[in-house]
Amino acid sequence: MDNTAKEIATWLRRTGRLRIWSLIITLFGDAVVPRGGRVASETITQLMTHMGVEPGAVRTALSRLTKDGWLVRDKEGRNTFYSLAPERLVEVERASKHIYRRPSQSAPDTNSWHVVTFPAQGQDVVEALCVKAGGVLIDRRTMLVSRLSGALKLEIGSQRGMIVSGAIGSVPDWLREAVQREDFGEEEQLLRDVVSVLADGSVPERGPACSIECAATRCLLVHIWRRITLNTPPLVPELEVWRSIGEMHADVAQVYRQLEEDADSWFDKAIGRGQNRDSMRRF
Repeated sequence: MDNTAKEIATWLRRTGRLRIWSLIITLFGDAVVPRGGRVASETITQLMTHMGVEPGAVRTALSRLTKDGWLVRDKEGRNTFYSLAPERLVEVERASKHIYRRPSQSAPDTNSWHVVTFPAQGQDVVEALCVKAGGVLIDRRTMLVSRLSGALKLEIGSQRGMIVSGAIGSVPDWLREAVQREDFGEEEQLLRDVVSVLADGSVPERGPACSIECAATRCLLVHIWRRITLNTPPLVPELEVWRSIGEMHADVAQVYRQLEEDADSWFDKAIGRGQNRDSMRRF
């Protein structure tokens, strides 16, 4: 797998699916945040160039992320460091829970679905309640959830929300269409191809070259998985739009763990070990 990371990045770039700024956010969520949340620009550039990304493209992406309020920049002497802006850190940590959790943790424990709409509320209020309910947004004022506690119903009532409920198995066509995710068939096929190459243990002998290759490959693996899973509603097993997500999760987790030791070795040296090793456990 000496060139696996560059091959994956090349495919993503060729198909127009490689967004350097988005890949950097994946890096923060997977490796930087668990190690204190601060990383040198030199480290980001080193990892990205190993994937075949030009240093100029990395600088442009970092500048854009800083300008857009995603990253905060600071300097120590001649060295530049980046960290996630506080409000963006909350978003990344929230997304990480969805990216790494097992599918069974997303499955509803009831046989009902509930569509909740808030005619008089803004998107921020609806998004906050959606996270609390473990649901999925249908639009900026409407969410779909599988379980509503008494306390949540009271909170929805206090926000003048309206609830429409039904039984799993009798989901109307308009609701199925509303929660259909994007077509990620090509990403899913790439993910399976990567898994098939790496699952047989074809990792080079340990050493500096292996460590950075494992770190870069893991970052790209999580990036593709992130695109798929964050666009997959948590109720999809019952709505029949989750394409073997459970099996895919198991395959991704297997390869992630296979790359983990060598990748962590590189990240530990480049970023730091972090104070809470348990917070770094994934999948």
